[in-house]
Amino acid sequence: MRARELPVGILKAGVQACGVVALALALAGLPLLALRAKPYASFEEGPAFSRAAPAELVERARGFLAGLADGSSFRYRINMSEWSFLELGPRALWVSFVYTAVPGAFGMALGAVAGVASRRRGRALADRAADALLATPDFMLIILSQAAALGLAKLGLRVKVAATTGPWILLPFLVMAVAPFALSFRAAATEARRAASSDHLAYARSKGLDERTLLRRHVGAGIFPRMDAELPTTVAAMQASLFVVEHLFALPGMARMLFNAAFAGPRNYYLRVEYQYDLVVLALLGSIVSSALAYLVLKLALRAARGALIHE
Repeated sequence: MRARELPVGILKAGVQACGVVALALALAGLPLLALRAKPYASFEEGPAFSRAAPAELVERARGFLAGLADGSSFRYRINMSEWSFLELGPRALWVSFVYTAVPGAFGMALGAVAGVASRRRGRALADRAADALLATPDFMLIILSQAAALGLAKLGLRVKVAATTGPWILLPFLVMAVAPFALSFRAAATEARRAASSDHLAYARSKGLDERTLLRRHVGAGIFPRMDAELPTTVAAMQASLFVVEHLFALPGMARMLFNAAFAGPRNYYLRVEYQYDLVVLALLGSIVSSALAYLVLKLALRAARGALIHE
């Protein structure tokens, strides 16, 4: 980036950051419009909208911004206990990031290799299997993986099916790797088959280039722009899956924290809990940061893989 473009880039980044914060403040306040402007999570029958709700939304947003200075925005309550987001948030952010970036990199690499390997077979069983994986709901993949783990347990091989004694377990990694694998396979297979049937490759082969060089510099190089273009879709699909994966595997991540804070549901009268607006805002921002970091890591990984493959 040139020196004269640096202030413009900083200004754009600042505007985008303000827009993300404003979006989180607005999204976190949407339940207030449906809770009849009550300070607690009441799901009683009655009108779904109150004229006081927009004013409370603005007041909650203003209170959140003001509470960042004295730290009150980082404190929230669960039943009778008070918690600090600064204590639990970093770990939750790390869990969500790891369960997105690591399976994403693994799935994309495996999908790219499988896609290039299928370049001479046209649309075959592997393509239909990848499409079937993309069409299978997340919860069904989780049920199947847990059933397989329980079956292995009967054979004497222990596989953890939930994070009851620790967050790092294998099954969520495998489930989270399904979407990046299938999307990368489809992108790599399409581009590899197009390159394999091109006149450019036939000309390069006629010049005496060996198949390994053709595969690396011509077929392999062509799939990276397509995979880079598919990267936003890949990360978005993984972020959507993360809500289900963290909830069903009991992972202490940011998506689960957001789910529990924003969708607490009705409570008994003796455990009446206030709607944790500040916690929802922080969890939303944490989920956005986790997704952005995973996107950045995967993009850098694609760039490094392309440089290593074609030596550019």
